[in-house]
Amino acid sequence: MARLPLLPLLLALALPGDPQEVQQSPPYALAPEGGSISITCRTRGPLSGVYLLRSQPRPSNVAYFETGKAPTVDAEFGARVAFSGLQDNLTITLGPLRPADTGAYVCRAIMKDSVSGPGTLVVVTDELVSPKARCSGLLAAMAVGSFLAGLGLGVASVQVSVRGGGTGVHLPGHSPTGCQGC
Repeated sequence: MARLPLLPLLLALALPGDPQEVQQSPPYALAPEGGSISITCRTRGPLSGVYLLRSQPRPSNVAYFETGKAPTVDAEFGARVAFSGLQDNLTITLGPLRPADTGAYVCRAIMKDSVSGPGTLVVVTDELVSPKARCSGLLAAMAVGSFLAGLGLGVASVQVSVRGGGTGVHLPGHSPTGCQGC
């Protein structure tokens, strides 16, 4: 009998109500000019639609999406915005990116109240250099450096060998025959 008064409390804690929540990912994105980024907005609770807002440096309504209706996109972004998924799990892709697209972007769900996600910081870099190209450049530099080091060691060992009588590698001034001037 003592357990019955706790049952409603336990059920209230165990069963989620209808919390209004917006999850947003990624927290940040780094992309080259001409590249693209994707921001995903996930919501819980009854939903009318989802805005993608740029909050910094120049606030603007980038796009508005509502399932079953044509999305609206700010003229600054025009045809550079694509949508995939439904409004409760919506991915918005921006691209090709421009340096002016750098800023903080926020998903805002229109529910009973307006609820915002934590935001995504987008940084657009000047040049299009892929990680693969950076890695290839590093490998090439290491290969050239190794070649030059090997070439230098090869020349030094030939000089030591010639000075030592050609019978192997010897240090200058340390001939196996004991001859110091050879």
